[in-house]
Amino acid sequence: MASMSEYIPFLIWLLCVGVSAILLAFLLKNHNIPASRKEGFAVHICPSGTVSFVTREGETQCCNGDVVDGFCTGNLRCTLSPKSKSGLPTCADLAASDAAAAGTSMCPPAMPNYFASSNIRGCSASQPTPDGKAPSDPNQPQCILYPTPDLDRVKLDSCYNVVQANQKAATCAAAQATAALPACAAAASSLAASRAPQPGCPPPPACPPAR
Repeated sequence: MASMSEYIPFLIWLLCVGVSAILLAFLLKNHNIPASRKEGFAVHICPSGTVSFVTREGETQCCNGDVVDGFCTGNLRCTLSPKSKSGLPTCADLAASDAAAAGTSMCPPAMPNYFASSNIRGCSASQPTPDGKAPSDPNQPQCILYPTPDLDRVKLDSCYNVVQANQKAATCAAAQATAALPACAAAASSLAASRAPQPGCPPPPACPPAR
């Protein structure tokens, strides 16, 4: 009959195999968890101008026309259900797509993230909140898209004025860089006497002095 000491190496090996298996399972589980995940818009209602209805298959869809006997007489916009058998985009995907398009067309490059609520629209350097109604970080730069051109021009925090200021800064930087070229610097020194513009040299820009 084998003594207990003869089973000790086997027991140690069995323990090592068990611990290794547990560690391997733990590492594989954590490896499959993404380090970061960007959530889409959390949309729970149909877009403005549409009405929701439930199809015979139990799917909640959004229609921009009248719903008669469970059928949309207009165009289907999106679905509030996680997936659509009809190939409709989810309303969350549609909201994210519309926001991205609005950001590209209306927002300054440094503030590309569009947000909108019932009483304010704007652009931000930070991502929008999950509902798309505000910037996720109010301390990041942001600007406002005012409802009229007149307000855009007079409000200092308007996206219009941010774009104008950026364009002026870029123009001034280019003009100052060109004015520093040797030929233009020589022309500038004689400008007081001749007062005639030199070909290829910009007039003195009305810009803040370079620091």
